[in-house]
Amino acid sequence: MNTYTYLEGDGTKMQLYVRSMGKLLAVTALCNSDQEANKYMENHKDEGVVATGAGLVFLANLYDHGTKAELPMNTDKTRILTS
Repeated sequence: MNTYTYLEGDGTKMQLYVRSMGKLLAVTALCNSDQEANKYMENHKDEGVVATGAGLVFLANLYDHGTKAELPMNTDKTRILTS
C-alpha cells in the first residue's frame, strides 16, 4: 500500500490518496480500528474500506473509479507516508 498527500496552492487544501491497482483513490475517512470503521460506514453507506496500514483503516467512496496513478513518487506534490 502506498499513500500520498497532495497539497494545492498554499497548502490549505490537502487530500490523502491510496494507490491501488494502478489508480489513486481519494481517502474520505481514516479510522483507528475496524470497529470505528464499521460504525462510520453504518452512517455513510457509500463508503468502504480500501486499505489498512500503520494501525489505520482507510475509507473511500465506493463509486470513486480513481485516477490513473501517473504521479511519480517523491515529487514536490506527493510524499510517501507508508509503504
